[in-house]
Amino acid sequence: MCTVACVPLPGGYLLGHNRDERWRRARGRPPRLYRRGSRAFLAPRDPEGGGTWIAVNDAGWSFCILNAAPGTRAPRRPVRSRGRLVWAIAHSRGAGAALELLRRENLAHLRPFELLAVGPPRAPRILRLAWDGQTLRVRWIDAARPRLFVASSLGAQGLASSRRRRWYRLLSATARPDPRALAAWLASHGKAGPGPQSVCMHDSRAGTVSRTLVQVGRTAVLMRYREGPPCRPDAREWIRRLALRHAR
Repeated sequence: MCTVACVPLPGGYLLGHNRDERWRRARGRPPRLYRRGSRAFLAPRDPEGGGTWIAVNDAGWSFCILNAAPGTRAPRRPVRSRGRLVWAIAHSRGAGAALELLRRENLAHLRPFELLAVGPPRAPRILRLAWDGQTLRVRWIDAARPRLFVASSLGAQGLASSRRRRWYRLLSATARPDPRALAAWLASHGKAGPGPQSVCMHDSRAGTVSRTLVQVGRTAVLMRYREGPPCRPDAREWIRRLALRHAR
């Protein structure tokens, strides 16, 4: 399960990502700077699968993945980590290049997912790719207004609708959340308190294991990564910066 929010900003955008995983999964490694070819990107790392769930590069493009409910056909064995897809395209100069790389991948070995590509900073759009185990669907989404994406691989009943209701309440209070407001929302539980349907998820099997905020401006990228449930006041936070190349 994951929750992703995208908010347009003057000359850029804000991306918030809650990673929801089973507690038994290995803890992710904090973000650092990587280079591939002529591009640099920031990303945390999954020590088990070898990939990542979110990345942003010096062209101002962000990529993130959400686990989706089981599709119509089980993947062929052996199953590969879906995070490797984000790792494979993290250096892409744009959505077209990322899509070209993805079309070369053998998706039959992957469980269902949704992958989002957001950019460029001056006029961001969202490319949404959905793989159901059989078909890859491609859709462009306008990012001129705040957007929310919720996906679950655990089949939690009502999770998406519950988080969307809370998202609309946030937007009714502030039409364009700033980084502080979005961070607070990603750490929230609602009146019912911590639980499987809260934005900061708490369940016996799984929960929110990290929160990432990506702020892309005209000249630079700022990534704030919080390890562990973001509601915890003692959760450790890493801050990484990256200058944009050919920024205008």
